[in-house]
Amino acid sequence: MMQVFLSVGTILVVFSAIIVARSRSFDVSSTWSLLAFFLPLLVALVDFKLNILPVFPDARLYDQLAWDTVLAWRRGDLLPTSYPNLRTQGYASIVAIVYFFVGRIPLFAIVLNTVIWGLTVCYWLRLNKEVINIRSEAFGVLLVLYPSGVIYAASFLREAVMGMFLVITLLHFSRWIQHKKIRNLLVGGISFGLLAVIRPETLPL
Repeated sequence: MMQVFLSVGTILVVFSAIIVARSRSFDVSSTWSLLAFFLPLLVALVDFKLNILPVFPDARLYDQLAWDTVLAWRRGDLLPTSYPNLRTQGYASIVAIVYFFVGRIPLFAIVLNTVIWGLTVCYWLRLNKEVINIRSEAFGVLLVLYPSGVIYAASFLREAVMGMFLVITLLHFSRWIQHKKIRNLLVGGISFGLLAVIRPETLPL
């Protein structure tokens, strides 16, 4: 258990630095991104002890599918069949990469979600600065305290990853419309493709 927490601590330091660096490169305040990172992480750690969050059936399915994917990789077998209701292999494969290196420890998947949510808020702040133009402090508070964002980032669910690819898609497509740079079109297209793999229900959007 001590090794797990030491590993998590190292991840927190490394990814905090990444979030700060990304925020600065976007010329937005890193405070909101770090708060968005640590708030759901705090909720997740409290839930780890007190079980304050609801138990989502999808969380169990993602955990099992991710581990089955790791076992399939190790045996050289075909990937496990995705379960119904449009839950695809995409998110499970991302978690499987984590499980492949650290073992079946759901806490690491949740830490990954909180990191991704912190980066997602960073991208939303940039999109707001370039397109939406809401006062940055108000926009930051809305993002950091957004209840669904906090709960989903603190849970073993795909919504945080979906949110990141969604905002990257919106940011780069808006840049392409404004500046007509092929790089923005490519990044936006790749991000949209990954978004469709993670959550096909977003395709009608």
